[in-house]
Amino acid sequence: MVWLAPGESVKYLYMPEVNIRALNPNSEMRVLVWAKEEGEMFTKMEPVLYVETEIGVIAVQAPQAGILRKKLVKEGMPVKVGQILAFFTEPRGV
Repeated sequence: MVWLAPGESVKYLYMPEVNIRALNPNSEMRVLVWAKEEGEMFTKMEPVLYVETEIGVIAVQAPQAGILRKKLVKEGMPVKVGQILAFFTEPRGV
């Protein structure tokens, strides 16, 4: 469950499309490590988690500044392009 302050709304962090030519479209990706913990603030373009692919490790960057509210995938879990990875909210005062 995600607890929100009055006026806050939930936003979603998605697994972006990985534009690596050598990567097979059907290849498996998995969450390697989260760079942020629930409740932690992040800035736009800051890595929030790292995903392992058959080619190497990629950083999933924040689409905007926010606060990580709820991780939906654990380290070691497989992920797919477009999958929701976490919920976040905008930082207060923004």
